[in-house]
Amino acid sequence: MLTTYFISGLGADERAFAKLELPDTINQVFLNWVMPQDDDDLVSYSKRLAEKIDDRAPFALVGLSMGGMVAVEIARIKKPEKLIIISSVPTFHSFPKRIKTAGFLHLYQVVPVSWMKSASVIKRIFMPETPQVKKLIEDMIRDSNGQFIKWALGAVANWKNEVIPPNLVHIHGESDEIFPIKYCNPTYRIPQGTHLMVLTHSSEISAIIKKVFGNVMEK
Repeated sequence: MLTTYFISGLGADERAFAKLELPDTINQVFLNWVMPQDDDDLVSYSKRLAEKIDDRAPFALVGLSMGGMVAVEIARIKKPEKLIIISSVPTFHSFPKRIKTAGFLHLYQVVPVSWMKSASVIKRIFMPETPQVKKLIEDMIRDSNGQFIKWALGAVANWKNEVIPPNLVHIHGESDEIFPIKYCNPTYRIPQGTHLMVLTHSSEISAIIKKVFGNVMEK
């Protein structure tokens, strides 16, 4: 079995992957977020998170949103058999202008985290998701750590990676509202998939993951 480390998105945890149907050939391990140190950026933070990975045997990485960026950074340190990012970007060149502006002007420092968390919950009310999915999202947002969110917003906005790792598989929604697909060049496109498609289009994403891991296990 191939040990596969899953990294969730900002404001989320392992529950974000709950609806995926994963192949029996992988051993699923969740890399939970840890609190950053005072001087951490996304690169140094990813190095510390990478210490939890046992690379004495082959392994793979699956990262969601911000977790995809962390997975990209980890893949530069350790060498996964396969790297899958979902609703994420491999380099900062795929950021929309608003994220680049936020990093340049440090806008993330002036917006209260409590407001951002409340706005995220309110936004979910108007999104076309099932009541079950909305409840799961709301629970994850409310359970998230405000201090971590504020650091993470700045770390993402100031991320400057330009290197695309080998073995990258990028799954992206055509209606992603955070990272618009017009700035991306994904391996797989999910029609009508939003930033939260890991919950709303889990069957399509599961099929792609099974295909990717099927190819890995055949090698």
